Amino acid sequence: MTIITNAHMPTAMMRNKATGAPLRAKKPGPAMQGRDVELFVDQRDPDEAEAYERLIGAALIGDTTLFARQDEVEAAWAVVDPVLSVDSVPFEYTQGTWGPKESDDVIKGECSWHNPGADAHSWTRSCGPVNLSKFAP
Repeated sequence: MTIITNAHMPTAMMRNKATGAPLRAKKPGPAMQGRDVELFVDQRDPDEAEAYERLIGAALIGDTTLFARQDEVEAAWAVVDPVLSVDSVPFEYTQGTWGPKESDDVIKGECSWHNPGADAHSWTRSCGPVNLSKFAP
């Protein structure tokens, strides 16, 4: 009788829907001898295309459903481009803080930005408790 003292089963999970595991199997023939083998299971559909294969295939047959139209791309850049081309200089601030003092002006009003401080015991607020009575029916 064989006593297994260290039983474990290492596995390898691959991102292409496959898995592998090392096993020990009997060698072919009458002798009771084992050999190391790997169990490999691939569950990928043979007709399933990889992401770029699908895009290239769609482009070759003229299928435009996977691609953005030119007017969509131009509309997206109309939003992003002005932000990227601003010539303002970023405000400097000390590492580990909540940002520059100028950022406090971004949220103005009765209950604007509050500085939570270094820990929960040093929190400060710019206003008192919020009055919810104005939302009552």
